[in-house]
Amino acid sequence: MIRFSLQCKDAHRFDGWFRSGEDFQTQQKRGLLACPQCGTTTVEKALMTPSVPKKSNRTMESGGEGPAQGERDLASDAQSQPRPAAAKTPIPVPMARNPQEAISAMPAELQGKVLQAMKQWRDNVIANSEHVGTRFAEEARKIHFNEADERPIYGEASADEVEELLEEGVACAPLPVFPEDHN
Repeated sequence: MIRFSLQCKDAHRFDGWFRSGEDFQTQQKRGLLACPQCGTTTVEKALMTPSVPKKSNRTMESGGEGPAQGERDLASDAQSQPRPAAAKTPIPVPMARNPQEAISAMPAELQGKVLQAMKQWRDNVIANSEHVGTRFAEEARKIHFNEADERPIYGEASADEVEELLEEGVACAPLPVFPEDHN
């Protein structure tokens, strides 16, 4: 795996992980990379310094920007450990807004399996979590800071609310939305 510093046409900077430099180029040409802040698919590599860990250092830490703009369904795993203070935000995985586009680069025999696994994961989160609606950010914060009972939750939050949660070390992730969800 290789990490690249990326930048969209609006100068938003974020990191992306790829199997190889060729994998980055393929995803870029197909428009599969999207800025997690504004959603544009015009993404280029940004100037970055190489990361050369010491022999005794076997881990690498890095940060990135927050998620894409707009309302998003989010899930918070109350059992997950808070991230270390040095890692202010998680590294986003740049991907298209439509899961169908994100998996279109895969071999045909894997596409159905990946889509099915994503749906099962999302359905499991929803079935085993409490829906808190637009109070997601407030409830996630209370759980994180031990002001409310630990429990898995999901709901809606704005991009700004998500960015604030991640800066505070509150773990959360977007739930995938599929085309048939809009039928």
